[in-house]
Amino acid sequence: MVRQSRLILSLLGAVLVLLVIGNALRQAKANNSASAFVQNAIFSNKIVMFSKSYCPYCMRAKRVFAELNEKPYVVELDLRGICGCSLFASD
Repeated sequence: MVRQSRLILSLLGAVLVLLVIGNALRQAKANNSASAFVQNAIFSNKIVMFSKSYCPYCMRAKRVFAELNEKPYVVELDLRGICGCSLFASD
């Protein structure tokens, strides 16, 4: 009976460890994909602007680029459903 209890506790412990590791791997993958997105945007474009469509400073910057006949690659974070913190969270 005691042996069976220890076996069950060991199995539950192993399952818990696997769940924690799996969750950590998912979070790392999400962070890497956000990082990869930002790096790809920066390296693939002359000008990249991470913006929110309602931000007055972003609107002004877009007007300045238009006046300069420059077309930045604009990532509208709010329209993508991204708060911004997932892209720019510190490591």
